Amino acid sequence: MGKTSIPLGLMFSQEGPYAAVGENMSRGAHLAVGEITEDCAYDFSFELHCAEPGGRNEGYVASAQALLAHPSLWHVIGCYTSSSRKEVLPVFEKMDALLWYPSHYEGFETSENIVYTGAAPNQHVVPLTHYVLSEGGRRAFMVGSNYIWAWENNRVMREILARNGGQVLGERYLPIDEVNVGELVDLILRHCPDFVFSTLIGESVILPVLTGRDRRTHAAIFSFMAGVTPPMPMLGRSLL
Repeated sequence: MGKTSIPLGLMFSQEGPYAAVGENMSRGAHLAVGEITEDCAYDFSFELHCAEPGGRNEGYVASAQALLAHPSLWHVIGCYTSSSRKEVLPVFEKMDALLWYPSHYEGFETSENIVYTGAAPNQHVVPLTHYVLSEGGRRAFMVGSNYIWAWENNRVMREILARNGGQVLGERYLPIDEVNVGELVDLILRHCPDFVFSTLIGESVILPVLTGRDRRTHAAIFSFMAGVTPPMPMLGRSLL
């Protein structure tokens, strides 16, 4: 007896400013679908329908509408950014379909039409902030991509720091595809915070290096800020 075929949509951006993340998410989904199809323990398989949003919020809306136009397709795995998730939410609610959101998210949202599979701030930012405070980190500089995920995560950390005698020395946001960060790095170095909290995503995470006046090379917000006295660890919640 053959397996029942279930239509399933995949909606990942393999083009645009965070194409690397979208490609990895797509590969992971295809791997899981292949394993389910080959496993005799399951009496069903998936009929895949893939859409390419191109890293644009309007592209996600069009992709969601196109996928849900397929007969009997009610489940879609997709979106990476919280802004794209929020854009397609009304589409899924209108069609009474289900979006399986595979990325961490900022919380403060709930919908019967979305399965939030990733970690929320109480599972990463909150314990991270308390750990930093326990290690003597009080003075933070925050840098993130200019959209809701970064705003909310930074707000959570800012409030915890304020309640525990810490402070935010600076907070800057960049367009998702911005990679020219020389002035920002200079600003961070002038403030000399205890740590840098980064919520940058996409191409902004792969930052160029900055060579200081003393010819030491400083890693710009990515990984750890090297060659700085005192050392400034980078704490991040972004994926490459």
